[in-house]
Amino acid sequence: MFKELRTNPAPTYDARVKINLSQLVEVKNKIQQADKILLITHRNPDGDAIGSVTAMMGYLNQLNKYYIAWCIDGVPDNLEYLSQSYDISNNQNQLIENNFDLIIVVDCGSIDHSGAGDILRGMQDDGINLINIDHHSSNYGDINIVDTQASATAVILYEIFKLWKVKIDKAMATSLLAGILVDTGSFSNSGTTTMALDIAAELINLGARFGEVSNNIYKSKNNSGLKFWTKVLSRLQKNDKLKVVYSVILREDTIGVSSNELDGVANFFNYLEEAKISMVLKEIENNKIKVSLRSMSDNISVAQIAKFFGGGGHVKAAGFVINGRLEEEKDGWRIV
Repeated sequence: MFKELRTNPAPTYDARVKINLSQLVEVKNKIQQADKILLITHRNPDGDAIGSVTAMMGYLNQLNKYYIAWCIDGVPDNLEYLSQSYDISNNQNQLIENNFDLIIVVDCGSIDHSGAGDILRGMQDDGINLINIDHHSSNYGDINIVDTQASATAVILYEIFKLWKVKIDKAMATSLLAGILVDTGSFSNSGTTTMALDIAAELINLGARFGEVSNNIYKSKNNSGLKFWTKVLSRLQKNDKLKVVYSVILREDTIGVSSNELDGVANFFNYLEEAKISMVLKEIENNKIKVSLRSMSDNISVAQIAKFFGGGGHVKAAGFVINGRLEEEKDGWRIV
Protein backbone atom coordinates (compact mmCIF):
# COMPACT_ATOMS: atom_id res chain seq x y z
CA MET A 1 0.00 0.00 0.00
CA PHE A 2 1.22 3.49 -0.80
CA LYS A 3 1.47 6.43 1.57
CA GLU A 4 -1.05 9.18 1.05
CA LEU A 5 -0.39 12.02 -1.37
CA ARG A 6 0.93 14.87 0.77
CA THR A 7 -0.67 17.64 -1.28
CA ASN A 8 -4.17 16.16 -1.09
CA PRO A 9 -6.46 14.61 1.49
CA ALA A 10 -5.82 10.93 2.15
CA PRO A 11 -6.91 9.04 -0.98
CA THR A 12 -9.55 6.35 -0.77
CA TYR A 13 -7.75 4.32 -3.46
CA ASP A 14 -4.35 2.64 -3.35
CA ALA A 15 -2.49 1.86 -6.58
CA ARG A 16 -1.88 -1.76 -7.50
CA VAL A 17 1.08 -0.96 -9.72
CA LYS A 18 4.51 0.42 -8.87
CA ILE A 19 4.06 4.17 -9.00
CA ASN A 20 6.26 6.78 -7.36
CA LEU A 21 3.61 9.03 -5.86
CA SER A 22 5.84 12.10 -5.64
CA GLN A 23 6.50 11.74 -9.37
CA LEU A 24 2.78 11.34 -9.97
CA VAL A 25 2.06 14.61 -8.16
CA GLU A 26 4.72 16.28 -10.33
CA VAL A 27 3.19 14.83 -13.52
CA LYS A 28 -0.27 16.07 -12.60
CA ASN A 29 1.07 19.53 -11.86
CA LYS A 30 2.92 19.69 -15.18
CA ILE A 31 -0.20 18.66 -17.10
CA GLN A 32 -2.28 21.28 -15.29
CA GLN A 33 0.29 23.99 -15.99
CA ALA A 34 0.89 23.10 -19.66
CA ASP A 35 -0.65 25.12 -22.48
CA LYS A 36 0.25 22.86 -25.43
CA ILE A 37 0.73 19.13 -24.95
CA LEU A 38 2.09 16.56 -27.40
CA LEU A 39 0.66 13.08 -26.81
CA ILE A 40 2.46 10.35 -28.71
CA THR A 41 2.87 6.55 -28.92
CA HIS A 42 4.93 4.00 -30.84
CA ARG A 43 4.96 3.29 -34.56
CA ASN A 44 2.83 0.42 -35.91
CA PRO A 45 0.48 0.90 -32.95
CA ASP A 46 -1.51 -1.88 -31.31
CA GLY A 47 -4.54 -1.81 -29.05
CA ASP A 48 -2.61 -0.82 -25.95
CA ALA A 49 -0.95 2.08 -27.78
CA ILE A 50 -4.12 3.54 -29.30
CA GLY A 51 -6.21 2.61 -26.26
CA SER A 52 -3.80 4.42 -23.95
CA VAL A 53 -3.62 7.48 -26.22
CA THR A 54 -7.39 7.81 -26.59
CA ALA A 55 -7.95 7.30 -22.85
CA MET A 56 -5.43 10.06 -22.13
CA MET A 57 -7.17 12.25 -24.73
CA GLY A 58 -10.37 11.80 -22.76
CA TYR A 59 -8.64 13.00 -19.61
CA LEU A 60 -7.08 16.02 -21.33
CA ASN A 61 -10.49 16.91 -22.74
CA GLN A 62 -11.89 16.98 -19.22
CA LEU A 63 -9.19 19.52 -18.35
CA ASN A 64 -9.95 21.55 -21.53
CA LYS A 65 -6.30 21.24 -22.53
CA TYR A 66 -4.92 21.98 -26.00
CA TYR A 67 -3.08 18.93 -27.29
CA ILE A 68 -1.99 17.13 -30.43
CA ALA A 69 -2.25 13.31 -30.38
CA TRP A 70 0.23 11.85 -32.86
CA CYS A 71 1.32 8.46 -34.21
CA ILE A 72 3.64 8.15 -37.18
CA ASP A 73 1.69 5.24 -38.73
CA GLY A 74 -1.80 6.48 -37.93
CA VAL A 75 -4.57 4.29 -36.51
CA PRO A 76 -5.13 0.68 -37.71
CA ASP A 77 -8.59 0.12 -39.18
CA ASN A 78 -9.57 -2.33 -36.44
CA LEU A 79 -9.00 0.35 -33.78
CA GLU A 80 -10.92 3.17 -35.44
CA TYR A 81 -13.96 2.33 -33.29
CA LEU A 82 -12.19 3.79 -30.25
CA SER A 83 -13.51 7.23 -29.40
CA GLN A 84 -11.43 10.11 -30.80
CA SER A 85 -9.06 7.79 -32.68
CA TYR A 86 -9.89 9.92 -35.75
CA ASP A 87 -8.20 12.87 -34.02
CA ILE A 88 -4.82 11.10 -33.90
CA SER A 89 -2.59 12.69 -36.53
CA ASN A 90 0.43 11.39 -38.42
CA ASN A 91 1.29 14.78 -39.95
CA GLN A 92 4.92 15.41 -39.01
CA ASN A 93 4.54 19.14 -39.61
CA GLN A 94 2.36 19.29 -36.52
CA LEU A 95 5.35 18.23 -34.42
CA ILE A 96 7.43 21.09 -35.79
CA GLU A 97 4.89 23.88 -36.14
CA ASN A 98 3.48 23.75 -32.59
CA ASN A 99 5.34 25.20 -29.64
CA PHE A 100 4.67 22.40 -27.17
CA ASP A 101 5.54 22.86 -23.52
CA LEU A 102 4.98 19.23 -22.46
CA ILE A 103 5.37 15.82 -24.09
CA ILE A 104 3.55 12.69 -22.91
CA VAL A 105 4.68 9.39 -24.46
CA VAL A 106 2.65 6.26 -23.71
CA ASP A 107 3.40 2.57 -24.37
CA CYS A 108 6.66 3.21 -26.23
CA GLY A 109 9.68 1.12 -25.29
CA SER A 110 12.27 3.51 -26.75
CA ILE A 111 12.22 7.09 -27.92
CA ASP A 112 13.20 6.00 -31.44
CA HIS A 113 10.30 3.54 -31.57
CA SER A 114 8.05 6.58 -31.69
CA GLY A 115 9.29 7.29 -35.21
CA ALA A 116 10.13 10.84 -34.11
CA GLY A 117 13.11 10.25 -31.84
CA ASP A 118 15.29 13.06 -33.17
CA ILE A 119 12.45 15.59 -32.94
CA LEU A 120 11.60 14.57 -29.37
CA ARG A 121 15.24 14.69 -28.28
CA GLY A 122 15.48 18.16 -29.80
CA MET A 123 12.46 19.26 -27.77
CA GLN A 124 14.04 17.87 -24.62
CA ASP A 125 17.26 19.75 -25.41
CA ASP A 126 15.15 22.91 -25.59
CA GLY A 127 13.93 22.27 -22.05
CA ILE A 128 10.54 20.69 -22.80
CA ASN A 129 9.75 17.97 -20.27
CA LEU A 130 8.95 14.49 -21.55
CA ILE A 131 6.76 12.21 -19.43
CA ASN A 132 7.11 8.51 -20.22
CA ILE A 133 4.27 6.21 -19.12
CA ASP A 134 4.96 2.60 -20.01
CA HIS A 135 4.99 -1.07 -19.05
CA HIS A 136 8.10 -1.78 -21.13
CA SER A 137 11.58 -1.34 -19.71
CA SER A 138 12.16 2.27 -20.73
CA ASN A 139 13.90 5.23 -19.14
CA TYR A 140 14.18 8.05 -21.69
CA GLY A 141 11.78 10.52 -20.09
CA ASP A 142 12.46 13.42 -17.77
CA ILE A 143 9.85 11.66 -15.63
CA ASN A 144 9.35 7.91 -16.07
CA ILE A 145 6.19 6.24 -14.77
CA VAL A 146 7.12 2.66 -15.60
CA ASP A 147 6.05 -0.71 -14.22
CA THR A 148 7.32 -3.68 -16.23
CA GLN A 149 5.11 -6.04 -14.22
CA ALA A 150 1.91 -4.37 -15.44
CA SER A 151 0.06 -6.31 -18.13
CA ALA A 152 -0.43 -3.18 -20.26
CA THR A 153 0.17 0.53 -20.21
CA ALA A 154 -3.62 0.80 -19.99
CA VAL A 155 -3.39 -0.84 -16.54
CA ILE A 156 -0.98 1.85 -15.34
CA LEU A 157 -3.16 4.64 -16.75
CA TYR A 158 -6.22 3.19 -15.02
CA GLU A 159 -4.39 3.23 -11.70
CA ILE A 160 -3.19 6.79 -12.30
CA PHE A 161 -6.71 7.97 -13.14
CA LYS A 162 -8.07 6.35 -9.99
CA LEU A 163 -5.43 8.03 -7.82
CA TRP A 164 -6.18 11.36 -9.48
CA LYS A 165 -9.92 10.76 -8.94
CA VAL A 166 -10.54 11.18 -12.67
CA LYS A 167 -14.04 10.40 -13.94
CA ILE A 168 -13.52 7.46 -16.32
CA ASP A 169 -16.37 7.68 -18.80
CA LYS A 170 -17.57 4.88 -21.08
CA ALA A 171 -15.30 5.87 -23.95
CA MET A 172 -12.20 6.00 -21.74
CA ALA A 173 -13.15 2.68 -20.13
CA THR A 174 -13.51 1.07 -23.57
CA SER A 175 -10.11 2.39 -24.64
CA LEU A 176 -8.42 1.06 -21.50
CA LEU A 177 -10.15 -2.31 -21.85
CA ALA A 178 -8.93 -2.57 -25.46
CA GLY A 179 -5.36 -2.06 -24.28
CA ILE A 180 -5.65 -4.77 -21.66
CA LEU A 181 -7.35 -7.31 -23.93
CA VAL A 182 -4.83 -6.87 -26.74
CA ASP A 183 -1.71 -7.04 -24.58
CA THR A 184 -2.92 -10.09 -22.63
CA GLY A 185 -4.16 -11.87 -25.77
CA SER A 186 -7.64 -11.73 -24.27
CA PHE A 187 -6.24 -13.11 -20.99
CA SER A 188 -4.46 -16.02 -22.69
CA ASN A 189 -0.76 -15.12 -22.54
CA SER A 190 1.87 -14.89 -19.80
CA GLY A 191 1.18 -11.18 -19.30
CA THR A 192 -2.21 -11.95 -17.77
CA THR A 193 -2.43 -11.19 -14.05
CA THR A 194 -5.21 -11.18 -11.49
CA MET A 195 -4.84 -7.40 -11.41
CA ALA A 196 -5.54 -7.21 -15.16
CA LEU A 197 -8.63 -9.36 -14.71
CA ASP A 198 -9.84 -7.26 -11.78
CA ILE A 199 -9.34 -3.99 -13.66
CA ALA A 200 -11.07 -5.35 -16.77
CA ALA A 201 -14.09 -6.20 -14.64
CA GLU A 202 -14.05 -2.72 -13.11
CA LEU A 203 -13.87 -1.14 -16.58
CA ILE A 204 -16.86 -3.20 -17.76
CA ASN A 205 -18.75 -1.97 -14.70
CA LEU A 206 -17.85 1.57 -15.77
CA GLY A 207 -19.46 0.96 -19.16
CA ALA A 208 -16.62 -0.38 -21.31
CA ARG A 209 -18.04 -1.93 -24.49
CA PHE A 210 -16.57 -5.43 -24.13
CA GLY A 211 -18.43 -6.88 -27.11
CA GLU A 212 -17.24 -4.13 -29.44
CA VAL A 213 -13.64 -4.53 -28.30
CA SER A 214 -13.60 -8.32 -28.67
CA ASN A 215 -15.38 -8.22 -32.04
CA ASN A 216 -12.78 -5.87 -33.44
CA ILE A 217 -9.94 -8.01 -32.12
CA TYR A 218 -11.39 -11.22 -33.53
CA LYS A 219 -13.26 -10.21 -36.68
CA SER A 220 -14.25 -13.14 -38.85
CA LYS A 221 -11.64 -13.93 -41.47
CA ASN A 222 -12.76 -13.03 -44.99
CA ASN A 223 -11.57 -14.67 -48.19
CA SER A 224 -8.60 -12.30 -48.46
CA GLY A 225 -7.62 -13.13 -44.91
CA LEU A 226 -7.66 -16.87 -45.55
CA LYS A 227 -5.51 -16.49 -48.68
CA PHE A 228 -3.13 -14.34 -46.68
CA TRP A 229 -2.72 -16.99 -43.97
CA THR A 230 -2.12 -19.65 -46.65
CA LYS A 231 0.79 -17.62 -48.03
CA VAL A 232 2.31 -16.89 -44.64
CA LEU A 233 2.12 -20.53 -43.50
CA SER A 234 3.59 -21.78 -46.78
CA ARG A 235 6.68 -19.63 -46.17
CA LEU A 236 7.26 -20.84 -42.62
CA GLN A 237 10.95 -21.57 -41.99
CA LYS A 238 12.74 -23.06 -38.98
CA ASN A 239 16.31 -22.79 -37.77
CA ASP A 240 16.81 -25.96 -35.73
CA LYS A 241 20.10 -24.78 -34.24
CA LEU A 242 18.77 -21.47 -32.92
CA LYS A 243 15.22 -22.76 -32.33
CA VAL A 244 13.80 -19.85 -34.32
CA VAL A 245 10.78 -20.02 -36.61
CA TYR A 246 9.96 -17.23 -39.02
CA SER A 247 7.89 -16.22 -41.99
CA VAL A 248 7.66 -13.20 -44.25
CA ILE A 249 4.86 -10.93 -45.44
CA LEU A 250 5.28 -9.04 -48.72
CA ARG A 251 3.59 -5.74 -49.54
CA GLU A 252 1.29 -7.39 -52.08
CA ASP A 253 0.16 -9.95 -49.50
CA THR A 254 -1.57 -7.29 -47.43
CA ILE A 255 -3.99 -6.01 -50.07
CA GLY A 256 -7.51 -6.38 -48.71
CA VAL A 257 -6.28 -7.84 -45.42
CA SER A 258 -7.31 -6.20 -42.15
CA SER A 259 -4.65 -5.07 -39.67
CA ASN A 260 -5.85 -7.49 -36.99
CA GLU A 261 -5.11 -10.40 -39.37
CA LEU A 262 -1.57 -9.08 -39.72
CA ASP A 263 -1.09 -8.59 -35.98
CA GLY A 264 -2.12 -12.15 -35.19
CA VAL A 265 0.62 -13.90 -37.16
CA ALA A 266 3.51 -13.45 -34.70
CA ASN A 267 1.33 -14.48 -31.77
CA PHE A 268 0.18 -17.61 -33.62
CA PHE A 269 3.76 -18.74 -34.37
CA ASN A 270 4.66 -18.20 -30.73
CA TYR A 271 2.67 -21.31 -29.78
CA LEU A 272 4.79 -23.67 -31.91
CA GLU A 273 6.42 -26.00 -29.38
CA GLU A 274 9.72 -26.37 -31.23
CA ALA A 275 10.41 -22.60 -31.28
CA LYS A 276 12.11 -20.53 -28.61
CA ILE A 277 11.68 -17.39 -30.70
CA SER A 278 9.16 -16.64 -33.44
CA MET A 279 9.77 -13.87 -35.93
CA VAL A 280 7.67 -12.26 -38.64
CA LEU A 281 9.22 -9.93 -41.19
CA LYS A 282 6.70 -7.69 -42.94
CA GLU A 283 7.40 -5.28 -45.77
CA ILE A 284 5.93 -1.84 -45.12
CA GLU A 285 6.13 1.49 -46.92
CA ASN A 286 9.29 3.23 -48.17
CA ASN A 287 11.39 0.05 -48.47
CA LYS A 288 11.22 -0.75 -44.79
CA ILE A 289 10.62 -4.02 -42.97
CA LYS A 290 8.81 -4.39 -39.67
CA VAL A 291 10.17 -7.27 -37.59
CA SER A 292 7.91 -8.72 -34.87
CA LEU A 293 9.46 -10.96 -32.22
CA ARG A 294 7.78 -13.27 -29.72
CA SER A 295 9.07 -15.77 -27.16
CA MET A 296 7.61 -17.91 -24.40
CA SER A 297 11.00 -19.04 -23.07
CA ASP A 298 11.82 -17.92 -19.53
CA ASN A 299 15.48 -17.16 -20.32
CA ILE A 300 14.95 -15.09 -23.49
CA SER A 301 14.14 -11.39 -23.72
CA VAL A 302 13.16 -10.38 -27.24
CA ALA A 303 13.02 -6.78 -25.97
CA GLN A 304 16.82 -6.80 -25.78
CA ILE A 305 17.04 -7.97 -29.39
CA ALA A 306 14.60 -5.29 -30.55
CA LYS A 307 16.41 -2.59 -28.57
CA PHE A 308 19.67 -3.45 -30.33
CA PHE A 309 17.99 -2.59 -33.64
CA GLY A 310 16.42 0.62 -32.35
CA GLY A 311 13.04 -0.89 -31.53
CA GLY A 312 11.23 -1.67 -28.33
CA GLY A 313 8.77 -3.88 -26.57
CA HIS A 314 8.66 -6.08 -23.54
CA VAL A 315 10.34 -9.31 -22.57
CA LYS A 316 8.06 -11.68 -24.51
CA ALA A 317 6.86 -9.44 -27.35
CA ALA A 318 8.85 -6.76 -29.14
CA GLY A 319 9.64 -5.36 -32.56
CA PHE A 320 11.74 -3.03 -34.66
CA VAL A 321 11.94 -1.56 -38.17
CA ILE A 322 14.87 -1.84 -40.58
CA ASN A 323 15.55 -0.64 -44.10
CA GLY A 324 15.30 -3.01 -47.06
CA ARG A 325 12.96 -5.37 -48.87
CA LEU A 326 12.50 -9.13 -48.85
CA GLU A 327 13.78 -11.37 -51.62
CA GLU A 328 13.38 -15.16 -51.92
CA GLU A 329 16.36 -17.43 -52.58
CA LYS A 330 16.67 -21.19 -52.92
CA ASP A 331 17.43 -21.72 -49.24
CA GLY A 332 15.11 -19.08 -47.79
CA TRP A 333 14.63 -15.32 -47.66
CA ARG A 334 17.07 -12.48 -47.36
CA ILE A 335 16.89 -8.74 -46.81
CA VAL A 336 18.26 -6.65 -49.71
